[in-house]
Amino acid sequence: MDHEKPTRTFLYEFVLPGGRRRSYQVRLHSGTGELIPEENRPLSTWTKLDYRRCPHCPLDPATHVFCPVAANLEALVDAFKDELSHTPCTVRVVTAERIYMKEVTVQTGVYGIFGLIMATCGCPHFQFLKPMAYFHLPFSSIEETVIRVISTYLATQYFHDKRHETPDWELARLPELYANIQRVNEGIIRRLRSLVKVGDADTNALAILDAFASMLSLEIQEKFKSYENLFILKFGKN
Repeated sequence: MDHEKPTRTFLYEFVLPGGRRRSYQVRLHSGTGELIPEENRPLSTWTKLDYRRCPHCPLDPATHVFCPVAANLEALVDAFKDELSHTPCTVRVVTAERIYMKEVTVQTGVYGIFGLIMATCGCPHFQFLKPMAYFHLPFSSIEETVIRVISTYLATQYFHDKRHETPDWELARLPELYANIQRVNEGIIRRLRSLVKVGDADTNALAILDAFASMLSLEIQEKFKSYENLFILKFGKN
């Protein structure tokens, strides 16, 4: 069974006003980085693949009844559906290596979980982000995310090159990859807004992710020029 296999775990703990607490755990298979879904959870209609399906979805409805993004986000949506997005809270993220803690709003804490799930759930459009999610950095800034994206993508090209596959050293595919992600984000937001009893913390958290994707797309278009001087290093004798 899945829970008996080696796992990489990220536990998000929320301390809300009045001492209320919520927690959410994301488990990944060690080595593969694939999301371990919650077992025996009945899924709602809004998680089906053909419910407001993304126009660029490559999955075959004959073999995929449910949207992997929506199906794996449903438990998170249910957990925070009654929370307001701007409610202040303390979020503690526990991993095997260290503990992170920060005073944020609920939507900021939730968007980190959204990103983890979406990158590892099996949606083909998010596949290239799975290695970065495996080394998840809670509360990362846009600058940290940009560098992590570049580093992870180039590491991926290195391994493709080793396998005698054509690498993309020029990052030429990144604009298309992020454009596809933004379309998925928009599709999931449409699904969430169709629900009667969903709170705004979930939709706003996803909107933050979409804003990050938009900012990354702009950096890609500018070929990351704002970071170039930081990485121009001189080796050997001057």
